[in-house]
Amino acid sequence: MIGNIIVVNGGSSVGKTTLCRALQRTLSEPHLLSGGDIFFLERPPFYLDYVDDGRVSPESGLVAYFVNEALAEVHIGPLALKWNEEMFHALASWADRGNHVIVDTVLHSPELAAGMQRGLGDRPVFHIGVTCPL
Repeated sequence: MIGNIIVVNGGSSVGKTTLCRALQRTLSEPHLLSGGDIFFLERPPFYLDYVDDGRVSPESGLVAYFVNEALAEVHIGPLALKWNEEMFHALASWADRGNHVIVDTVLHSPELAAGMQRGLGDRPVFHIGVTCPL
């Protein structure tokens, strides 16, 4: 039996993790929770940089360029795209072994969404989009 896969997608600070934890508490069967924050923060620091200070090659990792106090531009390099897809392959393997999975993620580019699709393949997925007004 393949486990359920629930993908909760939305921007930063919209309440995705709170929703995911509420789902864990209320769903009738146990669901493992994982996703982008956990996988991204496990990467070597050189490939994850939230401030453009020249330490990270924009071609490789994840870099946030702060345009002003309220706006950041995110660049996702080939390694970050590869690791994102591999995260979905790993989570799909959990479901293949009968585990129910909730994925907390931010798919803010077509490339990230395509990596999710390749990683999850043709498994059934329930998608939840979380938004909030600015």
